[in-house]
Amino acid sequence: MLCSLVACAFSFHVASSGDQRESWFTLVGDPSDSHADLIEVRPEPMNAGRHVLLDLRVSRSHVRTSFGGHKFRSYTAKVAVNCAARQAWYLALTYHALPLWQGPPVVHESYEEGQAAVLFKDVPNQPYKRLIKAACNTRAAAG
Repeated sequence: MLCSLVACAFSFHVASSGDQRESWFTLVGDPSDSHADLIEVRPEPMNAGRHVLLDLRVSRSHVRTSFGGHKFRSYTAKVAVNCAARQAWYLALTYHALPLWQGPPVVHESYEEGQAAVLFKDVPNQPYKRLIKAACNTRAAAG
């Protein structure tokens, strides 16, 4: 593998954080509505061995609590998708107190594969399954 999942996630997160002009695909919600759940993914996944790495950003309709116990309304994240297992995990998350990634980051959390599953709790219709399917279909088309 060219780089470990954590190293790839960190380098990708540093390179992509702060650039709001890049294109995002909306998986759930309306980007103009700061009061609703919004899930967006960058449409260019990166292969890392048997995983696909994705850049993801999520804005929630109300205050939530992170895996580490921090309050937030939105976050950006690096996600690893294991296509064989049909599972996805957060590797790196940067949380914001305000919706739509506004204001300074509250905290940055990092995880290893399997520690923090991507599930989008309380968002109807299990959009994480569509996220995994899209990532794996993109990988199959490229490979």
